[in-house]
Amino acid sequence: MSKGKIPGHGRQHTPPLFISRLDEPGTARVLDPIGFGQDSIHHDESWLQRLIFEYPQVIPANEIEPGFGRLIPVCLELPTPAGFVDNLYITPSGDLIIAECKLWRNPQSRREVVAQIIDYAQAMANWTFEELEDAAEKGTIPGGEKPSSLYSLIEEPGELSEADFVDAITRNLRLGRILLLVIGDGIREGVESLAGFLQLHAGFHFTLGIIEMPVFSLPNEGYVVNPRVLVRTVNIERGIVRVIEGNAFIEASSLRTGPDRVGTRTSISQDRLLEILASVDPELPDAVYSFVDKASEFGVVLEAAPKSLQIRWRGPDDTVFALAGINENGELLTYNINWRPDSLGHIDLSNHYLEQIAELVGGEVRKTSHPGQWYVVLKGTKQQPLMMTLLQHQAEWIAIIEDYTQKLMAVLSE
Repeated sequence: MSKGKIPGHGRQHTPPLFISRLDEPGTARVLDPIGFGQDSIHHDESWLQRLIFEYPQVIPANEIEPGFGRLIPVCLELPTPAGFVDNLYITPSGDLIIAECKLWRNPQSRREVVAQIIDYAQAMANWTFEELEDAAEKGTIPGGEKPSSLYSLIEEPGELSEADFVDAITRNLRLGRILLLVIGDGIREGVESLAGFLQLHAGFHFTLGIIEMPVFSLPNEGYVVNPRVLVRTVNIERGIVRVIEGNAFIEASSLRTGPDRVGTRTSISQDRLLEILASVDPELPDAVYSFVDKASEFGVVLEAAPKSLQIRWRGPDDTVFALAGINENGELLTYNINWRPDSLGHIDLSNHYLEQIAELVGGEVRKTSHPGQWYVVLKGTKQQPLMMTLLQHQAEWIAIIEDYTQKLMAVLSE
């Protein structure tokens, strides 16, 4: 597995502007960024570390791994054989996230911090669930009592039982499937090159995100936090890692077999959903990849979303149109296909596309009171068809997509 880099948005931006009021003449002022380590309340790395612990919602993790749910802070200073991790988080689905907070004053530290967080992830990949839980108990929890268990941190357990939650974390540890976040106070030239370190660690299936998190002081009290993803990596899957007695062995992935799938770009969210789909229908993941491989020449991509995989078309200026989705039960999702065309005033194009998809699967379009909410169902029911039914007609579907996207291109070029 090698790592590909997806840069963040454009680097040019300006500080936030504070406007006191709009209904009558007020004042406007550019907010000043706080000087980390320079003022009386000592805004340093530990202050940033506590900030993202107390307010995990400031971390834009869903921009890096769209399938992740809310981040739940576990502890600070998690002890590992490689050193202390600044921040540990979990999600209700058993995802693992570790974060390192670094100020970008020292150019040398930019390289060191990425190597450091990779060492932490590799050390954690040797752990069992019980060892992770024991280490978390030894970590620091600012102003709070230590939880009785990791599962107890989930206020609303949702669909995962405690046993399934433990299994999910155990699997993620075994595969080194961890989201690594490097969070700093500001941009320094050359920070994007940090992602190159991941080429040296091809066995572990982690994703790296580098996040700029400048903090600005409000005129009276409080702060404005303006997080921005500078870099996120994708995994180019060539195998998975098995850690046996401290030694890492790379094996071929069971979800992507055959030469056509070598080099497929994946994410943690995507792989987790494919594992779920494989438990529903072992042939479904390969069928999905086979279709996306064939349709990619027309701009078709596979992306993870919360609790589903989405097949999308990316048009000019990265405009995104939904083509189909797959939920965790392996069902075909088409409820969002009309959304973008409807906003453009061309819902007729997507409605025709839906009718063609319905014909392929032997179903029909369920026509609700609002045409923007029409979707494909089995005839005479409200039940969504199985995605595998559509994937049995790959050539016909690709021809339909080619026709549909050409019509969308004509609309977008008007």
